[in-house]
Amino acid sequence: MNQLSVALLISSICNVKNEEEAAEASLVEKRYLQNLVLQWRKKVTSLVKRRENGVRVALHPPTRSEHPTVQGCGGDSLSPSWFRLESLLTLRSLVLFHCGVLKNLSIPSFPSLELLMLSGNIRLKTVTILGGSTGGETMQHASSSSSSSNGTTCLSGLTYIGLYSCEDLQNLDRCLSPEYLPSIKSIEIDSSSDLGLSMPVDSFVGFKYLQDLKIHCKLLCPQGMVLPPSLRRLSIVSGRKVDFPACLQSLTSLNILHLSSCDGMESIPLGTNLQVKCLLLERCSELSSIGGSHVLSSMQFVSISICPKLHEVEQPFKKCLLTNKDKKELLQFTYHLYG
Repeated sequence: MNQLSVALLISSICNVKNEEEAAEASLVEKRYLQNLVLQWRKKVTSLVKRRENGVRVALHPPTRSEHPTVQGCGGDSLSPSWFRLESLLTLRSLVLFHCGVLKNLSIPSFPSLELLMLSGNIRLKTVTILGGSTGGETMQHASSSSSSSNGTTCLSGLTYIGLYSCEDLQNLDRCLSPEYLPSIKSIEIDSSSDLGLSMPVDSFVGFKYLQDLKIHCKLLCPQGMVLPPSLRRLSIVSGRKVDFPACLQSLTSLNILHLSSCDGMESIPLGTNLQVKCLLLERCSELSSIGGSHVLSSMQFVSISICPKLHEVEQPFKKCLLTNKDKKELLQFTYHLYG
């Protein structure tokens, strides 16, 4: 069994009685295993089960594991002894979902980590980045600096980060920063929290490789949003305090623009430097101008609805010249979990 290769799914781990029983799996000895799914349960649990923290310690992935996924664990923290740089030398992705009572997440500065997805972790309050080889040398909170002890930027290889249904997470002010994520290409955030989520959108211009930005939540941003010219797809839902149209003026490479429930937006400078191919506007109560209906003639996809002050086009306005494949990709990117 130690020659097991490529992928392994272990389900119903919630039935494992203790750490000793879990250790019998000898996962760490399966050196060819790359994709590992540790599934405690398929549904979210709302009860803290501290013994599952110990079971997780015993389920030590092999050092060369690249794509671990943790699902439905009832432990309230993710800090097993194997969750450090020297124990996961080639880690490329990390997925945690339906860990309904997880409150604290500490992530070492894995240099090879490319993808981070947190979904359905509804009680997650803090994300901590650990500098140094074991994470014990320098510990940085999500709301503080994330440089390691030797000056190396944490998560320097990360190109995608997705946060979905993490309802208790309220502050990303110094987590989503070019200083910490210099290689990021895609940021996706989708949350229904009424409390709002604060993030440093004024520094986003420093993400020089950022192509996709999806923010579907009640966005709290006291500073104006400034976006990089590299951006190709932008989707914002409930951006009530975003400064439009200033944040759109430099987006000369933007192909897709989706704005929904952006109540503070009065106009969009279409037809100037902003030459989008796909435009989706809905429920923007103050929007009164897009530069005239003629700006829509060169677009491949247009959907405008429920913008009561916009009289330049008759609503609902629909136009689609996309292939089925392109349309599917567009709708997948702009899809909002909470309607």
